[in-house]
Amino acid sequence: EQGKGKWFVQVAAARTRAEANAMNKKLAQAKLKGKIEEAKVGRNTYYRVVVGPYSSKEAASAARAPVKRARAAAGDPFVRQAQ
Repeated sequence: EQGKGKWFVQVAAARTRAEANAMNKKLAQAKLKGKIEEAKVGRNTYYRVVVGPYSSKEAASAARAPVKRARAAAGDPFVRQAQ
């Protein structure tokens, strides 16, 4: 269950905000609450689409399956800890 915590499922890192918004919309259609985090990597800006936070790594891992079923992005979602 989403709530407080420091674990997230990262869906993807989009190159444009429009692409990230489209992914977030697909998550919402699957009743998943995504959010977009802006990240600067060198001279580039990426828009990370994540679902969470979750209170434990295990809870975030369990959330990967419904995130993947939402097909918001082509790749496999992965679990990461907040920075």
